[in-house]
Amino acid sequence: MQRSANAGSLAVVSSIPAGAVIASDKRNNTVFYGASGSKFYRSTDAGVTFSTAGSPGSATSISHVEAHPIKAGDVWVSTNAGIFHSTDYGSSFTQVSTVLTNTHQVSLGKGSGSTWNLYAFGTGPAGRRLYGSADLGASWTDLQGSQSFGAVDSAKIAGSNNEDNLVYIGTNGRGVFYASGVIPSSGGGSTSVSPTATAGPSSSSSAVPVSSSSSSVRTTLVTSTSATRTSTSSSPAPTATNLAKQFEQCGGAGWNGPTQCVPPYSCKLWNEWYSQCV
Repeated sequence: MQRSANAGSLAVVSSIPAGAVIASDKRNNTVFYGASGSKFYRSTDAGVTFSTAGSPGSATSISHVEAHPIKAGDVWVSTNAGIFHSTDYGSSFTQVSTVLTNTHQVSLGKGSGSTWNLYAFGTGPAGRRLYGSADLGASWTDLQGSQSFGAVDSAKIAGSNNEDNLVYIGTNGRGVFYASGVIPSSGGGSTSVSPTATAGPSSSSSAVPVSSSSSSVRTTLVTSTSATRTSTSSSPAPTATNLAKQFEQCGGAGWNGPTQCVPPYSCKLWNEWYSQCV
């Protein structure tokens, strides 16, 4: 880790291991957090020095640190054992649930009203995928459905701090997606919703709502630099079985679904990981 103050030159911070993941407290500008291996670090002098703080339980590998957007001292870490939460600047941690394990990225975003949603890539009831929680980890919903993001251990998550129930996903070769919609809350345990999501390019962006009886969440591919997002209520009806509809995936590395499209659409190769009916 290197530090620069007042636009000065960078200097190595020797009190935290090289390659550590770091985050800044969003409300206390003297506090920074870091993690390397199983150790959690904290700085109270604006990153000049770091020292070890609390321990995230039985975790042996911390992959990501996330500070709450509006609460000082509120910090979350994703680990191989799941997600841990601290409200005292990392002095102590509590595991939010045992439903998700081997979590990679974790992010907070505005929920409904004054609540905050928690988003994470990890292994849960529906497998290794994107999950969302409207009750800060007490229950989890599968937000990914049939959509493919590639390798989740290198994908990025950014919950919106301005718009309710909106999260962005950055993938390693499949583009940028966003999921929008209220996440169900069961008040405990886990929720395993299995929606199907389709997305495709247009002159701005195109969205097809997720089909699910218990969730209004939808996943959409962002295909333009424009911030405008539009949605449609349906896609063309298939004319044959085992054919992908407009905007659905039809190929790519590791793809086991349909490889042909309903007429008049054809399967277009976007990259080695993703082909789509357009």
